[in-house]
Amino acid sequence: MALIAIVHGCREACTLNKQKEQRGIDDFDSGEEPDETQLKKLQRHSSRKDYRRVLLQFFVRELGHEIAFFQTIMLQEQYRHLLVVTTDEWLYSVSLKQWPEYKGIWTVDIYGACLLVDEVLKHLGN
Repeated sequence: MALIAIVHGCREACTLNKQKEQRGIDDFDSGEEPDETQLKKLQRHSSRKDYRRVLLQFFVRELGHEIAFFQTIMLQEQYRHLLVVTTDEWLYSVSLKQWPEYKGIWTVDIYGACLLVDEVLKHLGN
């Protein structure tokens, strides 16, 4: 039930911000795009087998954001789709890909973001 409220609130926030900035969460960027050589190197890192660590490290290193919380919203064969809220009030939709042929490591496939607005956060707090 809380997740439904978050998704509803996020839609409102992204709609408001899309009107202001002409960018919404429907706009996605590529995440990591490893080639075969990079995948072979990544499979040596045990932290790559934990999707949570991959997610946290990507946000800090690549995006410069700290995660406040995240929730898996859908699982597919080799993909995990998540909603992520950062401490500086950004909402991200993130897809992680698992690579079974490379010891089950995870990489960030795609992500999209929009800035949450105070009104929506206040609404979610009620």
